[in-house]
Amino acid sequence: MRNFSGTTTLDLLSRYSLRAVQFILNKKDYIKRRCTDEREVRELFEDYLGFLSSEENDNWKRVLCEYIQKESSKKAREMLLKYCNVSNRWASFKDGVRIPEYRQSLDNYLENTISNGEERNIYFISDEKFDQKIVCITNKISRVLLKDESNLSVFVPEIINLSDCMDADFYIFDSQGCTGIRYKCIGCEHGVIVLKKDAQRTSEVG
Repeated sequence: MRNFSGTTTLDLLSRYSLRAVQFILNKKDYIKRRCTDEREVRELFEDYLGFLSSEENDNWKRVLCEYIQKESSKKAREMLLKYCNVSNRWASFKDGVRIPEYRQSLDNYLENTISNGEERNIYFISDEKFDQKIVCITNKISRVLLKDESNLSVFVPEIINLSDCMDADFYIFDSQGCTGIRYKCIGCEHGVIVLKKDAQRTSEVG
């Protein structure tokens, strides 16, 4: 047994470090889907702080969240991003995801969806439970190869992770708006996403 000058008999450091790791592991997928830079990680943990209760059991979580969202903890947030292998950021909706309409412009479809108006080539949208997923690809993609509107190869300059996109619906937005064709991802290699036309068109369902 040791006194408080050393490690206590409760072994608090070891106990709570394990809890902290488990807490991060539980948030890993959420961080991966919602954050693309350390600033967004900071905002996310600020939100977590607001949800935590004042109960004693949550005190260690509060200390952890306060540390991660501190101005001086930028390096910790960057390490957290690297650990989570962040590549996609999903914008989620509580009441489900609306399917884009035929010839609807991307700006109109994404209105009140993408907050800071940043320009990207690919957008990830999902419902809150991550059951329904839509990926929007813009006509600003540098290379689009189309064969009979059935198979589509798109070179995407960003590094993305397709592990949570394989069951998503992909829509292409050209200069005329949404093409009205729904695609499914059948593979990705060296930044090229390979899409296959789905049987149903947007115009038939919306």
